[in-house]
Amino acid sequence: MILETKDVAGLKIEEQGNSHRGNVILVSGLAFHSALAVDKIITKTNSDSSITMLVYLSTARSGMSGRFKYEINIPPNINTVTFGNEKVIIWKNKS
Repeated sequence: MILETKDVAGLKIEEQGNSHRGNVILVSGLAFHSALAVDKIITKTNSDSSITMLVYLSTARSGMSGRFKYEINIPPNINTVTFGNEKVIIWKNKS
C-alpha cells in the first residue's frame, strides 16, 4: 500500500538549504494506519520536471514504525515534488 497525504499526521516539509546539486528538503510525518508501518520510501523523477515521493506501507512488525523522515535532493531542473499516487504537490521551486 502506498501512503497518501490525507493519511499522514503532521506532514512536515523543511527546506534544508541549497547544495551544489540543488535544493534539499526533509519530509517527515506519521502514517494514520495503526496496523501498518513504513516499509520503504522511494522517489521517482518524472518527465514533467517533478519528483514523486512514494512511501510504501506493510503490516507492522517488531522494530517498524509508522513514522518517516526522508531527505530529498532536488536538482535545479525540478519544479515540484509530489507525494503518493495522487501526486499532491508538497514543494514548489520558488525561482
